[in-house]
Amino acid sequence: MNAADRKLLVLFQRTKFCEFAAKMVEKKFKGIVLLESLGTYSEGKKIMQGRLENSSAVLLWGGGDFHHFSNILSIPFSIKNVFDNHDDNAPGASLPGFDSHNSFSRNEGVIIRVCRQLSSRPVFSLFDEAKGNGTLHLSFDLDFLEGFPCLPWMSCGNNSELKLRAYSTDLAKSNQLRRLDIGGYHEMGNPTESEMGEVFEKYYQRLISGLVPLMRQ
Repeated sequence: MNAADRKLLVLFQRTKFCEFAAKMVEKKFKGIVLLESLGTYSEGKKIMQGRLENSSAVLLWGGGDFHHFSNILSIPFSIKNVFDNHDDNAPGASLPGFDSHNSFSRNEGVIIRVCRQLSSRPVFSLFDEAKGNGTLHLSFDLDFLEGFPCLPWMSCGNNSELKLRAYSTDLAKSNQLRRLDIGGYHEMGNPTESEMGEVFEKYYQRLISGLVPLMRQ
């Protein structure tokens, strides 16, 4: 494993919030983070080429209309759990779109499971089930949370922040998560650092911490 594969790769879309969040990850987990910005889907696919399947990576994408960036981290024949208030399963796409990335991934051999609810089922069972199917990938469109600041034309789910907090804690304990992408935050106007910091700490930091114990070994 080369030096790059031993670090936590953080890819981030070039939006104000994603750039802010990436810098917060680098600051909070100093010394183990490798940042890569990307403007297009194809840029992200090129960055991931040649990296080991068991290398750890986080992808920070913008509003819900960019959920297809999630496919940058997808690995054929592995399991991907997608937490989203929408199926994103429109058929017939030659390239992944925000409403078709799940059907596109299935055509590439990825085992997709869309979860509208955070289950009481133990996180550990996800990893047990994934054994023999390569790297487990979790994808979070945070519009599945009640009251989350998502795009106005996308409906929010009814999962609570408290449920997400408990789920994040279990992810950190599992010490097995390798691929994670998070998005769905709609930047209304020009958000302040204080506003972005609150969103990052309440939602993003908790989930990303599920990868960090592994990287500190």
